[in-house]
Formats: sequence, structure tokens, C-alpha cells
Amino acid sequence: MITSIPPSIDAEAFARARQRCEGEVDAGQLERVAAELFSLEGKLTWSVDGEPWTDPMGRDRPHLHLSARGHLLVPCARCLGPLQQAIAIERWAALAPDESSAEQEDLEAEAYDVLVASPHFSLAQWLEDEVLLELLREPRHADCSLPEHLQDDRTSAFAALESLRKRES
Repeated sequence: MITSIPPSIDAEAFARARQRCEGEVDAGQLERVAAELFSLEGKLTWSVDGEPWTDPMGRDRPHLHLSARGHLLVPCARCLGPLQQAIAIERWAALAPDESSAEQEDLEAEAYDVLVASPHFSLAQWLEDEVLLELLREPRHADCSLPEHLQDDRTSAFAALESLRKRES
């Protein structure tokens, strides 16, 4: 069993040998995810299991199962303050021999993803991709309001235009 994210694996050999990787990663270690966060606080516990699998067509295939759990601090879209977001990922992916087979099968598959069985498959990139998909697009606190410095008594732009129009008449 591997306990840190390896730079790459032979995905098909990993799955056929029923190998397992698991560990914990700091939010800051996932570069593209870190760019979306309020702060680099937070960790994700993850695991990847390789499994043989029989697909819906009855073919024996190598298969990967990714699981990740944790909490990350994202910026609230309204107040820009920190908002804790739970991450809970469960993804199953069949491995295809090449990009064109993976694309074709991915269009047909509903219950699982299809990835290319590369001998240099990046688990870190797969984990990072799935975390990015899990992050809320416009996260907001349930009871959020604008920051105080933005809550002033200014007249709306439409009211100001209306007053100018009335002065000219």
C-alpha cells in the first residue's frame, strides 16, 4: 500500500494488481485547487483502489475507485469571507486503452467515468480535477449580507438618472 500521492502510476497494472494508495494531502499541495481557496487551511483524506471489473457489456476491465473526504475554506461569493465547504468524492473510472476509446465510451457511460489507462497516469491530477468539480461555483453563507463598507445609503444609479431627467424638464 502506498501512503503518499505517487508522481505517476501504470494505471492498468495498478488496477489489475488490486493495489491501493491512500493518504492525506494539504489543500496547498493541489496547486489548481489552492488558487480557488480562501486560505490553504484544510486537508483531504483520499484513497484510490484498483479493481478488476466487469462492465455492462460483460467485458473484464481494469477499474479505479477514488474516494476523498475533507473540508476546505472557500471565499463566500457575497461577503468574500471564509466559508467551510465539505468535500465528499466517490468516483469510479473504467480504464480504456486510448483517448478515442475513452471519449466514445464516456459518452455512453452514465454510472462511471472512463479514463485512459496510461502507464504514466497522474493520481494527483485526477484527485485535483475531481476536487475542482466538487467545489461550489458561487458559495455563500446561509445568512450572508454585504460587507458593512458596501452597505451605505447611496442613491441607486436609476434614481440619480431620474432626478437629472426631472431637473431638465
